[in-house]
Amino acid sequence: MKFTAPAKINLNLNITGRRDDGYHTLDSIMTFTKWGDEITVTPADELQFTVDGPYATIFTPELLSVERDSPNLIIRALWMMTDKAQQEPRFHIHLTKNIPTGAGLGGGSNDAAIVMKALNEYWNIGLSIEDLCAMGLTLGAELPVCLHGKPAHVRGIGDIITPVDIEPLHILIVWPDHELSTIEMFKHYHQSGLPFTQFNNDWQSSQNDLTGSAIQLCPDIGDLLSTLMDCDGCIIARMSGSGSACFGIFETAEQSEKASQNFKNSISTCN
Repeated sequence: MKFTAPAKINLNLNITGRRDDGYHTLDSIMTFTKWGDEITVTPADELQFTVDGPYATIFTPELLSVERDSPNLIIRALWMMTDKAQQEPRFHIHLTKNIPTGAGLGGGSNDAAIVMKALNEYWNIGLSIEDLCAMGLTLGAELPVCLHGKPAHVRGIGDIITPVDIEPLHILIVWPDHELSTIEMFKHYHQSGLPFTQFNNDWQSSQNDLTGSAIQLCPDIGDLLSTLMDCDGCIIARMSGSGSACFGIFETAEQSEKASQNFKNSISTCN
């Protein structure tokens, strides 16, 4: 079984509040690109996990572990599904890691979501998408929307998901040589004392509320956004999610591809 775990794009990201437990509530329109990580799940005599690709080097021995206490979201999702199915996890999972970590592109969450859906089908567990989302939310706030895998209006802590239609977009994703921690981003935002915002039902005129914090923590992001907006055909330039990646929406695929030459790390794609 071979799958693409697509990169996730937050077309906007509004922070609408903060709960008593410390979690921030969000309002965001998210979509998924044609580009992403590649995952192969193959029956094997024992559980194995291997990785290659441009960002394989981030996988430390701890992240390569297939033990239950592994911090790797893929392995945690696998053991969760194994327990649900009451099966032995005899698979070789191979990941080609194309999406940079700490970029706000949902790479780890989408990888885990793909494994959950694949094992639900392989073992014929019969879990509904609602069941999978409830399980996935215990692993991370972006698991539910990644399990849906379609454009959506996402609210709350990632648990309120409404499908939406998004027109075809020509997207250029760019990122610096630095990753950003979601925890550090929200901590900085909270300490900044900025007021919470509300989504105005039009993502094109909205923004990413974490942009200011991101630029403070990684000034290269400001340069990327400025360079994107200066590119021919760029309509919108924003940061995606709570990481360091930015994206530009272009009038044509050709303009997006040409603009990619201005950046060290980039991919021209579509949703």
